[in-house]
Amino acid sequence: MKNQLFLMLTFLFITTQCFSQAWTDVGLKLGGGTSWLIDRNLFDDNTYVHDISGAFNFGAKASLNIGDRHSISFEAMISNMKQNFDYGWTDDNGIRIEGRNEVQWTNLDLYLLYRFYSQGAFSEFGIMRSQVRSVEHFDPLAGFADFTDVTGNYQDYLSAVFGGGAFVAGSERFTLMLGIRIHFALTDFISEQGQDLESLQGQNQQFAFPSTFRNDFTGLENDPYLDQSITRPILVELLAEFNFGIGYFARTICSGRVRWFGG
Repeated sequence: MKNQLFLMLTFLFITTQCFSQAWTDVGLKLGGGTSWLIDRNLFDDNTYVHDISGAFNFGAKASLNIGDRHSISFEAMISNMKQNFDYGWTDDNGIRIEGRNEVQWTNLDLYLLYRFYSQGAFSEFGIMRSQVRSVEHFDPLAGFADFTDVTGNYQDYLSAVFGGGAFVAGSERFTLMLGIRIHFALTDFISEQGQDLESLQGQNQQFAFPSTFRNDFTGLENDPYLDQSITRPILVELLAEFNFGIGYFARTICSGRVRWFGG
C-alpha cells in the first residue's frame, strides 16, 4: 500500500512537471489622460509655458497568457494627443508680444508588452513604436491661423511603457480591467526637416519645431537654444480593458506535443 501511494504521488509530481498550460485572449481598449512634449530648450526658455493638454486612444490587443501570472501581448492603438503652449515677452520697444502654439498629432501605436499578475493586480512593461499619421499646428503669429498640416517636420518614435492595474469584474470567459500607463519617448519626435533652418525657410518658418514662433535669443548669453535638444512625447493615461478568452492549449514538455482547446 505504501509503495502504491509512493508511486501515485511520484506519477502526479512528474505529470505536473511535464505539463504547462497557456491560454489566449483578445480585448478592446479605451484610454484617456494627458500628453506632453518634453524639450529641454523649451523648459529653459522662460517665455514658454506648457499647458495641461488632453489625450485619448482606443484599440485592440491579443495576448498569450502563460499560467496564472505571465502574459505577453501585442496591441495596436489609435492615439490622439496634443500639447498647448502659451508664450509671451516684451520686445526692445516695450511692446508686449503674446501668442499660443497648439500641436495636435495622431499616431498608430504598436505595443509589445510583458505583464505579471499577482492577487488580482498586474504590472507591465514593454516598448511602443508610434507611427505618426498626422501633425497639425495652430499658431497665428507663425502664420498658422488655422490648424495646418506640418507632418513632414515630425517622425516616428520609440517609447518605453510602464503600467499597472487590477481586475474589476469578470467571468470565466470575460474580464474587465482598469489600469494606468506611462509612455516615455526614447527617440526624437522632430524630423531632420523640422530642425533644418534652410528647409524651414522654404515653409516661411524661422525656428525649429515644435516652437513655431518664439523670442529670438540670437547673440544673447542666456540663449536657451544654443544646443540642440530632442523633443520627447510623454503620455500618462487611465485605461479600460475588455478581455475575451478564446481558447487555451496544453503543451507536454516531455514530448513536446501540443493540444489546442478552442473557446
